[in-house]
Amino acid sequence: MESKRLAVFDFDKTMASGDSITEFVHFLWEKRVLSLPRLAVMLLISLLWLLRLVPVEKAKNQALAALRKVDQSRAQALCREFVETRLVPRIFPPALKKLQEHHLAGDVVLLVSASPACYLNHIKHCLPLEAVLATTTDDAYRVITNVRGEEKPRQVRQWLDANGITADWKASYAYGDSKSDLPILMLTGNPYLVNPSPGAVKAAPHLPQLRWE
Repeated sequence: MESKRLAVFDFDKTMASGDSITEFVHFLWEKRVLSLPRLAVMLLISLLWLLRLVPVEKAKNQALAALRKVDQSRAQALCREFVETRLVPRIFPPALKKLQEHHLAGDVVLLVSASPACYLNHIKHCLPLEAVLATTTDDAYRVITNVRGEEKPRQVRQWLDANGITADWKASYAYGDSKSDLPILMLTGNPYLVNPSPGAVKAAPHLPQLRWE
């Protein structure tokens, strides 16, 4: 079987500005789906996460909890509207250009992100992607698998196996901004730190850096 070249992209702060789940909370508040008491609880949990007193999964659960108050069709409509009106416009032009270049070159283009799949999956309708591999949740929007760190290459390998694809890792590309992206970046022959965090630069100072804005 012929091996294929991959192009693996992180999303938040790599392809687009800011943190998408924070923007999603703002969106739900504007849509009056998120109540003031729920917002207060979510902000408290987020603070506790920043202080490393609760796991990040708990903070994500709280951020998505408002979706439990609406039916599935309404929740999916909200998620799709959020992606189309809030996320896609925030994509950096150089990121979009690079993604399209990989697509036109015939590469297997994957978006691999710790952001929740319940909304990020909808971006596949807007970009030339083979797959979106993001944090999965159950029917109550509680995190099942948080796709960060070592989970990123694990998810990519599982997807490749499920689709009968052999990766040419040496020829492949990966783009990410944080330390949690390093496990997938280091698998490829062409890793790039994009708008890198200080922690990522300190952990991998040898990697080439790009500035997308």
